[in-house]
Amino acid sequence: MWIFCCGMYRSASTLQFQITARLVKEAGTGQQIGWIDAKRFNEVRLAIVPQSFCEFNVVLDWTRLLLV
Repeated sequence: MWIFCCGMYRSASTLQFQITARLVKEAGTGQQIGWIDAKRFNEVRLAIVPQSFCEFNVVLDWTRLLLV
């Protein structure tokens, strides 16, 4: 499952991302992917192999997302 922390510049989306990623990592339920440009999302999505079906992947993006 992908968690997108999105927002405009200076909208606290980085703080949201840091808190969410830390909770996911500490609970052992997923991983922090980092900043991904919306144009590269599909490439990154195919490269990430989840450890389980319920694993969370936390992503930060400041651009408009083009979900596939």
